[in-house]
Amino acid sequence: MREMMFFRMVLVAGAATMLAACTSESENGPSANISYESIAATQQVPVTFGTYMGEQAITRAGIAGNIADDGTNTAEANLVAKGGVGVFAYYNNAGNYPETLTPSFIENNSLEPNFMYNQLVNGDVSGAYPSQTVAWSYTPLKYWPNDFANNAAVDNQSTPAQGSKNTTVSFFAYAPYVATASATGPTGITAFTANTDKSDPKVSYTIATTPDASVDLLWGVAPTSTAYTITTGTTQPVTAGLPNKNLTKQTTGEKVDFSFNHALARLGLTVRAAKDQVGVGAADGKELWDSDAANKTRIYVNSVTITSSMSTSGKLNLNNVTANTAKWENKSAAASTTLNVNGSNINPDLVFDLGKALDAGDQKPGVLAKSPTDLMVNGTTNVYFMLIPQDLSATGTNQNITIVIDYDVKTLDANLAAGMSSVNNRITKVISGINFQSGKAYTLNLVLGMNSVDINATVADWGAGTNHTVDLPINVE
Repeated sequence: MREMMFFRMVLVAGAATMLAACTSESENGPSANISYESIAATQQVPVTFGTYMGEQAITRAGIAGNIADDGTNTAEANLVAKGGVGVFAYYNNAGNYPETLTPSFIENNSLEPNFMYNQLVNGDVSGAYPSQTVAWSYTPLKYWPNDFANNAAVDNQSTPAQGSKNTTVSFFAYAPYVATASATGPTGITAFTANTDKSDPKVSYTIATTPDASVDLLWGVAPTSTAYTITTGTTQPVTAGLPNKNLTKQTTGEKVDFSFNHALARLGLTVRAAKDQVGVGAADGKELWDSDAANKTRIYVNSVTITSSMSTSGKLNLNNVTANTAKWENKSAAASTTLNVNGSNINPDLVFDLGKALDAGDQKPGVLAKSPTDLMVNGTTNVYFMLIPQDLSATGTNQNITIVIDYDVKTLDANLAAGMSSVNNRITKVISGINFQSGKAYTLNLVLGMNSVDINATVADWGAGTNHTVDLPINVE
């Protein structure tokens, strides 16, 4: 099954079958009257997992780097390299996962994560790209409880037990896995609920204020059209977009399926030049620097800051109550937070090379006029800010976003001692608040002119291309 969510990142059952602990007849000393069904009902069946990830999935683990099909490894193989998946599971021998269901799901958990706690699920990669396969596993291996029915199957039964959901196991997941909350440092995942806490499993997260330190966070839900085969010979459906809760004993070879959603909003920046352009959209007919002797100007970026009263920390409850919607709690209310883009986080093509003349053939091209250029690059990899979802445009609490860009306009001029003029520009732009939603990729497009800077913003489903555009106010002449 290869169901793909809107941002094209999915974790579902993999093709590789994991260990199946099928007990032989000789080990149990059965009589001739034991049927296949009663053995299936009583044998120890392991809980197994598998994965599939869409080719366009982009995320960042605690270690810098993208989890995506990068032309060398598949997304599944890169997920293995970045640490795999973390799973929490709760066993209840007296019914379903404890919570209040009406009028909505309300946390009322009386259980600890007594079946799995931050359990690493990772795999071994085999084969050559693009036909790699991943055999997923974890240790210690856990088994489905047998006391799932009114009448537990016994050796001399000729019919399988009839399930009653008296015993259930509920599963919650996040990715990429970190062994301890401190693995990502002071930002990223900073804490988990303890293994003694009687609560929903929660992941504490703090945003980074530079893009190179930003890390992604995902959580797992049941994929579309999932129904598990259980040992009563029937299927047990789960609700797509919600956690895998209240599962009963599955048949050998069945797997618990997860579809991973992005819990954060992603913010990127692009930059383009314009000659005294006021409107957003139309590109100039020529680049600032081209074969025309009159066009010998280049623009280089020094820094960008983005300031707003955005949340810097919060807790992601893995037991989301609205399908495919991240459940954030305890979000901070910072008076002012500044995101910084400078130094090695600026695309090298946009930074002036002091060791070369402006007209040198290998001088950096700077900001182009005809097409936008990604502004935030670390090494050869695009980087982004990862933000906790927050509606900064909400009525009555509209929070402006202030953007400051510092850049130099350099023009070739042989009459000057330096061989060029260099004018520093520092422009501040205030735009209305944006509704940052989980799983959405936002791009601020900075259009730099000689007298003005224009900005527009696009928002898209993560990895799925442009969904719609939000045109923000632009500078006047």
